[in-house]
Amino acid sequence: MRLIKFPDIEIRNLEDIKKFYEALEDTPDEIDVRTVVINSQRADDILARLYDNAATIDQQMLVGMYWALRGPSSSDKVPYNKVGIREVEEI
Repeated sequence: MRLIKFPDIEIRNLEDIKKFYEALEDTPDEIDVRTVVINSQRADDILARLYDNAATIDQQMLVGMYWALRGPSSSDKVPYNKVGIREVEEI
């Protein structure tokens, strides 16, 4: 797994997830999100912020489903300020 610097983006809403992938210089619609890995604590922090910014329970459910489908994977093995990029063969 290759490690790169976490982009200078604060993920506050679902649109920011797309900006996160764009900052990785990948096309968000074409990226295999299974190849992107962030620190587990950072993922928890981001999800807490996304849930806090959701105004209704329906929006919170949407956040959870979107994260499950389009959010990065997480691992304690990735440092907090890094993003791991796996090769598809590693999945």
